[in-house]
Amino acid sequence: MNNFLFFVILLNCIWDFLCGIAILSDYSILSKIHTNIWIEDKNKENIASKHLMAYLILYWGSMRLYGLIFDLKDVIIFSYIFEGLLFLLEAYYYNNMNINKSLAISLLSFIIVILLMINDDY
Repeated sequence: MNNFLFFVILLNCIWDFLCGIAILSDYSILSKIHTNIWIEDKNKENIASKHLMAYLILYWGSMRLYGLIFDLKDVIIFSYIFEGLLFLLEAYYYNNMNINKSLAISLLSFIIVILLMINDDY
């Protein structure tokens, strides 16, 4: 993996850990960034939905960090595909999440997947 992709994924891991911990502790604006993707206010303030989102974000960050540490590009790719599909599903099929925000997250996830797949340095 080239240095640029490694750095992007490492920054995303740090972001995931910071946001996940912020959601669980209900600390700072970072706790609202992901939970404000929900359309309904009751979901934005529901402790269970907030915590489950935090755990999912922490899980994805852990998968990516594990992939970086042990040179497992497939694990990293899977985490981004899973994230992209989940946000699309929740927005377009279940109508639970803001479509524009979910689409942006999904597109970024899929762009990273494409960059990882075409990168031969791994």
